Amino acid sequence: MKITVVIPAYVCRHCGTLDDDERYYDHPTPLEATGTLGRALASMKCLNTDGLDVTTVVIGCPTTQAIAQECDEKLQGIIKKDAVLPTWYLGFDAVERVRQLVLDEVSAEASELYSLDGYAAVRNACLLAGLLADAEATVLIDDDEIFEGEDFLQRVKAGLSVSAGPGEEKAPVRLLAGYYYHR
Repeated sequence: MKITVVIPAYVCRHCGTLDDDERYYDHPTPLEATGTLGRALASMKCLNTDGLDVTTVVIGCPTTQAIAQECDEKLQGIIKKDAVLPTWYLGFDAVERVRQLVLDEVSAEASELYSLDGYAAVRNACLLAGLLADAEATVLIDDDEIFEGEDFLQRVKAGLSVSAGPGEEKAPVRLLAGYYYHR
């Protein structure tokens, strides 16, 4: 099974304050701070990937377009240092190119789905990452989460390998949602 793990990483200018042109996210990493993405990527070393084709995609989500290049450099450096699985980077410019392509080839209305402006748009970008990676399953994880159980991806595979429904009307499971467990 081809699984893509998508991690949106939010980056802001300064610690503790946002400038007027910045979007609000609940835990952005300031440009000058280490942040949590490296820890999340490094924690993937515990995952049992036997029989799986796993790719990670980090989506760079700057709080303002003005820091998009700095955001890209920061996150790509973290990926280079800490990624233990094949990892792609999807930044502001790439998402903007997709938006422009959809605008040119489909419609203005459809193109509005592709940006990094707000949580809904970032979730759409996460789904886009799974589509671009040709994933059979796309797993969304926050950059401040860590993997602790080696069977996490195997459980995703098992959960998507079943059928559910009443009687003979069973259909394949296409979506799984889990809970956060904090110790």
